[in-house]
Amino acid sequence: DFLGCVGRLFSLGCAVDFGQAAASRPARRIPLPSYPWQHKVYWIDGVDFFEKRPVAAAAGDSVLGRRWRSPRIAETVYETVLSADQPSLIGEHRVLGQVITPGAFYLQQLLLQAEDHLGSPACELSDVLFAQPMKLNDGETRVTQTVLGADEGGAVAFEVCSFSESAPAEVSSHVTGTLRRAQAAAATNLLAEIQKRCREPQSVDTHRAAMAAMRIDLGSQFNRVTGI
Repeated sequence: DFLGCVGRLFSLGCAVDFGQAAASRPARRIPLPSYPWQHKVYWIDGVDFFEKRPVAAAAGDSVLGRRWRSPRIAETVYETVLSADQPSLIGEHRVLGQVITPGAFYLQQLLLQAEDHLGSPACELSDVLFAQPMKLNDGETRVTQTVLGADEGGAVAFEVCSFSESAPAEVSSHVTGTLRRAQAAAATNLLAEIQKRCREPQSVDTHRAAMAAMRIDLGSQFNRVTGI
């Protein structure tokens, strides 16, 4: 190849008249960089952009969850990932040997989310229905979402659902109900009314024995109750 030979001669330091060399061939001049080429190859470390990663909540948000909002939808969604040992409270609640997410966890989570959503720690939960339990096996994780509907006259409908990352189309509904903002004084009065109705004390040990008889095993975090 004629041009290949010309290029080889030039690379060896020979003075080449490229105008004459290319006179009989169609060619055009192009600008080249003015700095010397270093002929170094740089590789970007391989990244699998399609690798599945768990949707972990932000640090400190294991109960509240991460808040998702979009101007395209009316609902507000709080999302977190639960497992048999995260948060640790869940693993200490077993029914017939199976880890079951406790109802108290749902209520604690809903109260935190209601405060964040409504901007007030005083809120009221009503028409709460525990539709089905959330079972968690060792090593299993489930993405849990609390979906808050649009404000309808001060009332916000909610649903707690979950799904596995390996089967996101199979959604389980666990808790539904309604939440609304309440006055702090009204909440205090309601607690006082409940305390008046529940005057007969119950033995904590008797309660725990009854739970054990039904094979409801509660860990140390459930043993903080000193009176009923």
